[in-house]
Amino acid sequence: MTLSKNTELGQITVSDQIFASMLAEAAKSPECEEKVWPSTKRGKIIPEGRSYLSDVASVIDVEKDEDMLCLDIYVVIKFGASIKKVVESLCSHIADTIMERQGTGPVHINVHVTGVKSKQVARRDLLVIKEYGTDGN
Repeated sequence: MTLSKNTELGQITVSDQIFASMLAEAAKSPECEEKVWPSTKRGKIIPEGRSYLSDVASVIDVEKDEDMLCLDIYVVIKFGASIKKVVESLCSHIADTIMERQGTGPVHINVHVTGVKSKQVARRDLLVIKEYGTDGN
């Protein structure tokens, strides 16, 4: 879903690909690299390639709820990695990027851990909820 806002100067539209690029950038950060991958809602890792960002954008849900930006993202985490630490790093990076680039806050991020990867992906269904900018975070 594309995020839109009407102002006195016209309509401002933010594509889901912007949020997909933030997720891809966060997944490649030093804290998360080789520990987390964007995935489909069914737990399949989205392979990097020609249509990578549009594929990632197709599974990110973005909504503006009153003054809060709400994101739903889907990821697979490496077996043995701390889900808490990886998700915290991923969400912090995304929230900081949104607040820095768009001046939007607060941010509510739902991270759906759809699988754990070792040699293959073992399906999981875990939801981690993070909120930033509501009380000084």
